[in-house]
Amino acid sequence: MSGFVTSRLSGAAPLETVFWRDMLAVGTAINMAAAAAAFTAMTNAWPGWLSVLLLVLPIPWNLFLGVAVWRSAEREGGPAAITAKVVTVIWVIVMTLI
Repeated sequence: MSGFVTSRLSGAAPLETVFWRDMLAVGTAINMAAAAAAFTAMTNAWPGWLSVLLLVLPIPWNLFLGVAVWRSAEREGGPAAITAKVVTVIWVIVMTLI
C-alpha cells in the first residue's frame, strides 16, 4: 500500500493509470458509493451527522488523487498533461459538491 501512495505522490505512476483508472474510475465509484450511502442514511431517518460524515469521507481521497494526477502530469508534460490537469480540477470540484 505504501508503494501505491508513494508512487502517486512522487508522480512516478503513469499519467494514464492515475488519471483514467485511479481518479475517473475508482475515485468516481467511491464518491458515488458515499453519496448513495449518505442518501440511504437520510431516507432512513438515521442521525444527520452520519449523512454529513458519509458525504465528506471521500474528500481526502479526492485531494490525494488530484495531487497524484497533477504530479504525474507535471512529470510527463505535453497537451495531454494540460488536459488532465483541467479535468482534474473540475473533477475534484464536482466530486466535492456531490
